[in-house]
Amino acid sequence: MLTASGKVPDKAAYTGTTGLDCVASDGHSGGAPCADVTAKVPGKRADSRGQVWLDKNGNGALDADEGLANRNLVLLENGAIRAYARTDANGYATFKDIPVGNYQLRVLGPWKPAPFEGELAVVAPPYGGGEWHQRFVAG
Repeated sequence: MLTASGKVPDKAAYTGTTGLDCVASDGHSGGAPCADVTAKVPGKRADSRGQVWLDKNGNGALDADEGLANRNLVLLENGAIRAYARTDANGYATFKDIPVGNYQLRVLGPWKPAPFEGELAVVAPPYGGGEWHQRFVAG
């Protein structure tokens, strides 16, 4: 059993998470046992603005007509809905005043996140605040 202790960094209140990584090394390369853990940290609240889009032609790039207009979005945390938003004519939406942390972003409808997408980290200023763009594909 390994016990570790430490101080949660002040920045964690802006990101909603903190973590600890541990690698046991015997001085040789590769194969070292490791463990990591992430914990939710209560903290700030923030707005999160971005765009969802449907990759209609499968080219992996956002084209002019691909914003998902007038669609309902949800943020999920451990399967529970935590926030709702609705997109504008170009697929932009803002989740207002939500707790910082990591969420799964979903568009209500027959679409699914593109591979390696659909996760959204809400981070409070001054560490966050930039717009995000999430690609979706036909379900």
